[in-house]
Amino acid sequence: MELARPNKPVLIVYPFLLIASTAIVFYFGTRYLGQFAGYLIGFGFYWLFWCLLIPLLLLKKNFPTVFRNKKPLFTLKNWWILLLLASTIIAPVFMYFIPGLPVTPLFVVLAGIAFGFVHAFFEELFWRGVYISFFPDDWVMGVVFPTVMFSLWHFAPQIAIPDPNMPVFVASTLPLGIVYALTARASGSALWSAIAHGISGALAFGGFLATSLYALING
Repeated sequence: MELARPNKPVLIVYPFLLIASTAIVFYFGTRYLGQFAGYLIGFGFYWLFWCLLIPLLLLKKNFPTVFRNKKPLFTLKNWWILLLLASTIIAPVFMYFIPGLPVTPLFVVLAGIAFGFVHAFFEELFWRGVYISFFPDDWVMGVVFPTVMFSLWHFAPQIAIPDPNMPVFVASTLPLGIVYALTARASGSALWSAIAHGISGALAFGGFLATSLYALING
């Protein structure tokens, strides 16, 4: 059964407001506080306002159920989803962890592990937790729409620290979002998508979050 929810247009508009507002914070944070501080402040705003406060306001008493499985994920019929989910963890081992570990400062590794899980659980709260809670049986609003908007949101942090291959990077987040959304739909919660997201983020040493903090600390 679906939760009593706000009008569908509200849940359609929110991701556009999220992208616009975080882009503004990244822009002004970077302009007035510098690249690394602006980057961290932008993510802080994203996590606390959009990924925590908004889900709290939307879900109310149902908020604690976001990470509570409604259906078993580890079943034979979900084998292909589990295989895709495993690939999101295996790939970073070879892409980031193995080549990066010998040349990355210990502080960045440890901070990256922490940032990886913090970022994942906040992010999954909004993009998977909210939409799969309100639209558990709606492929468009529960999977497709939030996945596309999740991918597009990755343009916002590029304002602070642009990726050399920005379009390719943003496009690469689309299949990840699809896998996380399928996982959330299969389990009825954001728990396993958050765990997998956190592990992959930790293996990638938290992206630019850890390196930004390291750069700030070291002047």
